[in-house]
Amino acid sequence: SIDADVVKGAGYLYIEDGRYAGVAELTIQEVISLKAIAIIDTQMPDGSKGFAMLLLITAEFTPIQLGFGFTLNGVGGLVAVNRTMLLDVMRDGVADGSLSSLLFPKDPVGSATQIISDLDAIFPISEGRYVFGPMGKIGWGTPTLLTLEMGLLIEVPDPVRLAILGTLSMVLPTADAPVATINVAFLGAIDFDAKYLSFDASLFDSRILTFTLEGDMALRLTWGDAPNFLLSIGGFHPDFTPPPLDLPDMKRLSINLFTGDNPRLTLSAYFALTSNSVQVGARAELYVYVDKVFGNVLSVEGFLGFDALFQFSPFWFTIKVEAGLSVMYKGDCLLSVYLGGTLEGPTPWKITGKAEFKVLGIKFGVDVKKTFGDNEQESLPDIEVLPLLLEALADSRNWATKLPDAHGNSVTLKAIDLADGVVLADPVSTLGVAQKVVPTEVEIAKFGQYKPKDSKKSWTLKLHDAAGVAMESELVYELFAPAQYFEKSDTDKIGGKSFETMKAGVMSKKGSSLSATAFVERKVEYEETVHDGSATAASATKRTFTKQRFASGLRGSAIAKSPMGLKTRVCEFAPGKVKVTAPQYKVVSKSDQSIYGTTVTTSAIEAGLAIKATLDTTPVLINHLQVFPVIEAI
Repeated sequence: SIDADVVKGAGYLYIEDGRYAGVAELTIQEVISLKAIAIIDTQMPDGSKGFAMLLLITAEFTPIQLGFGFTLNGVGGLVAVNRTMLLDVMRDGVADGSLSSLLFPKDPVGSATQIISDLDAIFPISEGRYVFGPMGKIGWGTPTLLTLEMGLLIEVPDPVRLAILGTLSMVLPTADAPVATINVAFLGAIDFDAKYLSFDASLFDSRILTFTLEGDMALRLTWGDAPNFLLSIGGFHPDFTPPPLDLPDMKRLSINLFTGDNPRLTLSAYFALTSNSVQVGARAELYVYVDKVFGNVLSVEGFLGFDALFQFSPFWFTIKVEAGLSVMYKGDCLLSVYLGGTLEGPTPWKITGKAEFKVLGIKFGVDVKKTFGDNEQESLPDIEVLPLLLEALADSRNWATKLPDAHGNSVTLKAIDLADGVVLADPVSTLGVAQKVVPTEVEIAKFGQYKPKDSKKSWTLKLHDAAGVAMESELVYELFAPAQYFEKSDTDKIGGKSFETMKAGVMSKKGSSLSATAFVERKVEYEETVHDGSATAASATKRTFTKQRFASGLRGSAIAKSPMGLKTRVCEFAPGKVKVTAPQYKVVSKSDQSIYGTTVTTSAIEAGLAIKATLDTTPVLINHLQVFPVIEAI
């Protein structure tokens, strides 16, 4: 420890088996508080010699005014050499509020062993990986009512990952007499290689008056081969199976309206939005325990809640409501009541439900099932999809060219201003178009929230040259959200795939060279000048490369030796490139999984539509066919 006029503080040092760890906390003239944590390893986890380091330094000081009531209360930074960062461990820190160990720790010396252990878990040794980033502490109000501690961490080299983490603390109206105390920990991460974005947030040590607040929030977005999106505040519909996107177990957004566990009245809610559904629900739970009623124990438990799933066009919803109450005496049920039902609508309205009662061991119930109202759909106005498709096809940004695999970039295309609808292409490249407005070659039942007005709801795209002759082409696929184009059951909406690969365009086939207005051959000329040291002026002789000599010179030129030139070369003895084909689906028999028919589709949706078309002509096959991935079909 240090106790001087200028500097006061303490430290901690640990040395054992090639590991050096230390923590120091110093206060300079009671104005600046410096905190430093360092871990140096000279022995790797497998026992071999090596080097890894982690250094975390923070400085807090008298707030510096930034304007608009904001102040800069502290700065810091982290550097990790031969270490990586584990996002899963950091998410655990978000859930339990321990993320503060990484930012601006309150008592680093007193909690040294715990902080070092946390940092070891978050940033384990990984040779060749480096993590670094700045940290800041920003406040608002005088005295400070809101504090934001945040760090921006970057991990390099490839794959590059970015993490934004922090805690937000708010005390209202004052820290001395708080009515509301809100503490939120959050972590946002971007993995550029995996094309994955995540954001997690959790309430911890939060309350309004004496009422405890809890809840989690999660956002996920992927934009790679399997794009997906979801946003949840407080969790999901009970029947929803979240996709595998590293989602933690989420707490409902809840408040306990009593202190302690007896009595207990808890209110909770959730809201979730996915690419296929909107989910919302709430629940109230009551518990009362009395330990002296005629010398025995008496308890009362009750609940009331609902879960809802919404569809917008045609407008439709389903709401499930449940309520229950039970009175227990001496461990036996004196009275219990359960009411549960589902409401669907609005045209027609459907009500299903039941009521169960139990009194002194005698149980009886009532079931309800009722349908009423006109069987008409209240929909938004119909929409013509074909004009939207044509507009997308006319957009030059949806057109693309691709050089054959055997060709390199033989020329550089000059950047010129192009008229609308004009695409610049290399004459030996292929040309194609792909759009994301609507899947092609499949009949759609809806278009987002609207019903298609077009008499024909499926379209086939073909390429023609300037003379109107059909070009040999192949299909181009994009990912579409099935719920935007097809009627789906409730189960499919909340548990099915968010995106399916479907036909979206066409591309001219390899070898189908495009027509160009003109090809120009240019002679390659050079001048040869001989300097022999005489006073006679050197004369220049103009010469022309032959095609053979020019080709020979190219093979040893700087262009041929460039990374791009070398990349285009393939050894004739090299093995072929490994290609992963897209999933394909077929219709098979339920009894023995034998393939029925010959149609192969790229999405389960299209295979399902193939079953529907088969049943329209052969209804006897109903309940005998199912969709199977080709890889699993016999």
